[in-house]
Amino acid sequence: MSAKAAVTAGLVPMRGRRQKRRLNYGPKQDFITGFNGPDVEILPIPFGTDEFLLPGMQPGVSGALLGLDVRAKGMGTLSDPALEFACGGFTDVQFVDPGAYGTRFFNVTRLLAACGANSRVKLRGQWLAWNGNSARLHLCRETLSQEDSVLVVAPHPDDAEMAAYGLYSSMKATVVTLTAGDASKRFQNPGVFPALGRALIAKLRVWDSITIPRLGGVEMENAVNLCYPDGKLSEMRERPARDFQASGEEPLDFDGLRRLNSSSLISARSGCTWHSLIADLEQILVQTQPTIIVTPHPGLDPHADHIAATAAAVAAMKMAGLRKGRFFYTCVHNRCSELWPFGPLGSGVAHLLVTSASGEQASRFYSHTLSPRTQLEKFMALEAMHDVRDIAWPERPSLRKAAKRFGREFKALRSGPRPQNYVRRAVRPDEPFFVSDFQSALVPPGPGQAWETAE
Repeated sequence: MSAKAAVTAGLVPMRGRRQKRRLNYGPKQDFITGFNGPDVEILPIPFGTDEFLLPGMQPGVSGALLGLDVRAKGMGTLSDPALEFACGGFTDVQFVDPGAYGTRFFNVTRLLAACGANSRVKLRGQWLAWNGNSARLHLCRETLSQEDSVLVVAPHPDDAEMAAYGLYSSMKATVVTLTAGDASKRFQNPGVFPALGRALIAKLRVWDSITIPRLGGVEMENAVNLCYPDGKLSEMRERPARDFQASGEEPLDFDGLRRLNSSSLISARSGCTWHSLIADLEQILVQTQPTIIVTPHPGLDPHADHIAATAAAVAAMKMAGLRKGRFFYTCVHNRCSELWPFGPLGSGVAHLLVTSASGEQASRFYSHTLSPRTQLEKFMALEAMHDVRDIAWPERPSLRKAAKRFGREFKALRSGPRPQNYVRRAVRPDEPFFVSDFQSALVPPGPGQAWETAE
């Protein structure tokens, strides 16, 4: 055995064990779609050994998920197995979780658009086997119109870009970031970065959030940061009248940060409270009149700030009296695994891992397709974000530092993709959304409360 083969043989089991520890579930289970509305059509499809036939469909179908029973085999129990779809000149590869065994859903929206009904699709597994006997297509007719107006409610700087850059850059859009991002630990690594104080971190990230959307065509008037404290939205919701401006060891310059905005959508505030946050959002909703509000899925994204952000968006929507429109729910963080979407940058996005215990379900889904050019723009937008881009502080080379660098590279080979590698996860040809109408919006439960809808 060569030295390279020996090293590989040793690394693979270590990497597989590390990957499995990053899954907050057992991969030997069936997942569900996470939507249950009457507008979703389910069709059985004829399956062969290594191909299937796209069935004839009614007009207006815009999105499709393929439900398929799969089984990881060989190396697929240790690293991400994949399924390749090929039809005519179209090819797409989507990766699923290591050790997958059960029902998984593949996003075949782009396949359907490229090939159309009654087309024959070839399949090839990469460490993945499948059983087509129970295969189903889940079809939806969710579309966008140039009459639509999009409002992205981002809990933190960079959430809008990770979840919806392709969507907002193609529409008339407003991007509202709720927090200053001041709780970031990105610049607190001793020996790599000099520790930056809360004030400078907040200023950098607020500036990022109000300028980078312009890369996607958003006017400065329509890109704002409300500058509430990072990591405190859930607590603010529980204590809505308390002023959180002085929370933390270093008080947040709430008013000074808000003055970085160059938009009439944001007003002066004397208090940093949950009530003022709702009032801020209500004012923006009244002025922009969005027909689509993009916000985190409160049952699938477990981040406390993300759940609270959706609660604030729903409360402000009701106060603003908006009745006609849709919520597009995103999932920057996944309750099952932070590794989703699996696979490398640029590969297709298999459907989110959703279990029956994930909370209230949305009505339907929408998948926004990103062209190669838009994917490149999204990559550059994320790279422009101070908290996301992969940079190192300038330092003089030395043997000790070279050894540390080698150690980091070896650890990466052993451990596989980092959950925090948001560029890998976000720069894909698909941006998936769960969809509900305003009247049936998902309302995140507060402490001791049950799920409810906006009705």
